[in-house]
Amino acid sequence: MDKSKMAKIRNLFILLIIIGLIVVGGTKALLWYYTDKTAKDIQDTLPPGVFNYSGVSTSLQGSSSIDNITISYAGQSIKIEKIELKSKNIVELLGLIFKNWGSKIPNQIALRIQGITVHSTALLNNKQIADSFRYPFDIPCGKVKKIGLVEYMDIGYQTFVFDIDLAYQKISARRIKASFDLNTRNASKFSSSFYGDASLLNPMVASDQKKNAIPEFEMHWSEDVFTKKLYNYCAQKENKSLDQYIADLPPFSKKEIDQASVDLFGFTLNDEIVNAINEYIKNPKEFYIATKPKGPVTLEELKAMNEQVALELVHPSLRINGKNIPVEFKWTTSEQLAQNDPVNSVSKKPIIKSAERQLTPINQLNAKAFNKNIEVHMSSGVIYKGAFRKVEGGSLHMTIHKRLGSSDLALKTDVIRLVYILSDY
Repeated sequence: MDKSKMAKIRNLFILLIIIGLIVVGGTKALLWYYTDKTAKDIQDTLPPGVFNYSGVSTSLQGSSSIDNITISYAGQSIKIEKIELKSKNIVELLGLIFKNWGSKIPNQIALRIQGITVHSTALLNNKQIADSFRYPFDIPCGKVKKIGLVEYMDIGYQTFVFDIDLAYQKISARRIKASFDLNTRNASKFSSSFYGDASLLNPMVASDQKKNAIPEFEMHWSEDVFTKKLYNYCAQKENKSLDQYIADLPPFSKKEIDQASVDLFGFTLNDEIVNAINEYIKNPKEFYIATKPKGPVTLEELKAMNEQVALELVHPSLRINGKNIPVEFKWTTSEQLAQNDPVNSVSKKPIIKSAERQLTPINQLNAKAFNKNIEVHMSSGVIYKGAFRKVEGGSLHMTIHKRLGSSDLALKTDVIRLVYILSDY
């Protein structure tokens, strides 16, 4: 190859590199411009001096942030290290910002508000806010009757610094995941994930059943440094060692926990959960709770069911300090608690039934559905009707009767939502 051709190829490569740098640099500059414009729009919308920032940052990986923010209002000042928006790639993020946030929501997007710094003394100036920061439990702490911001400052929390993460992900055309994480630095961590129907993004088109359905979710509390510091502080006020103070902490009675549970959900909890909660109060390492419903079901629908059927539908999980706790409960009302009705007696709530239909737990079908027809509702929405045979090896066996004969089915029990016993055959 002669020198002139080599020179042309070299010049072509140089030109391509220059064009690439211009495109990349221009894209990043465009993202920077619209991020800064968004920050200025926020600044112009609010009264003068309320919202200030030092600058903006962008990344070709698909992130954009407003940095070193100060929000001043009513004599109080809140500082934020950065507000950052992340998308799967820079093109999606640029499209979202460029269209003044009116474009289609990307398949994956995350918002991080990092380093929200709030001074405890500023919170004390507002009684309503100060009251909301009171410690929720009454624990022995010397002469202190109600633990609040003053005590928090005594144990080292002159400021609270929060990191908040919000994320959205489109899993499929009909399914989304949303998450919320809150990290209170040097205090505690909370993380949560919610899975649901895509119609949640537009509640106006969601059916009433989906609006009120119990979601599939996970919640996780961990790294509770704050409570440990508070116990150490109160132990000194009580003139006790930390170990002795924790050992002497009064446990919650079952009645107290039952009352709180009934007020919130309408049921009481079994003794093992109550004991695990009291262990957690003394040693708050980890608290994890989750549900995995087989399909859309509301709390009101569950309350009409036997507890075992409800558990099969919702699939709750509970883990406290690394130990999996069996979830059991009894439907109870506040009136029953007030009348001192036995909370561990057999529930008076019947399984949903009529003259022709009886909702039955899968593990009771072998005993109750012999020589009977059943109606099986699958998680996918498909419904099968036919003669029950048996439940064996993780499958429900039944016979479907057709005009030209019959066929046998084996349905996996982990994808069955409901089973009704219909009648004798």
